[in-house]
Amino acid sequence: MKLYTDIDDPIERLAAIHRTSSLTKKSMEGLSKPVAQNLALLSMGPLLLQNMTGLGGRARPPFNLMISNVPGPVDTQYLAGAKLEMMAPIAVLYHGLGLMIAALTVSGTMGIGFIGDRDSLPHLQRLAVYVGNAFDELDKALPTEDNVHPSTSPMA
Repeated sequence: MKLYTDIDDPIERLAAIHRTSSLTKKSMEGLSKPVAQNLALLSMGPLLLQNMTGLGGRARPPFNLMISNVPGPVDTQYLAGAKLEMMAPIAVLYHGLGLMIAALTVSGTMGIGFIGDRDSLPHLQRLAVYVGNAFDELDKALPTEDNVHPSTSPMA
């Protein structure tokens, strides 16, 4: 999937990502659950096999970026009576991957985690700052509740 980092306008960028994501999801709709699960396994198979057999790094991986989004419960969650405010996502960085971005939504709050190879991304913390800046830029560009019209919605 393309990330559309070449599009300067944040609303146009988000709309392009949304279109691509929607098309990808739509192409999976007709598949049965076992077939969809096996398709995911097949796409990850070569990477997992290389790492399980100790051959990781001997062949170029099919991709160097992985993005995961796990939607959790929207309702407020509690742990031992304490309100769960947020959960930080974590993921495994396989040999050959340069970056893993994991998003996790719990109790209506989304957390984003970045796990990166320090040789490929020696200044990974900058990515978190840049993503924060991009969210701020998008927030400023989005219409407010007072002036939203269906024709101006970025998802229209």
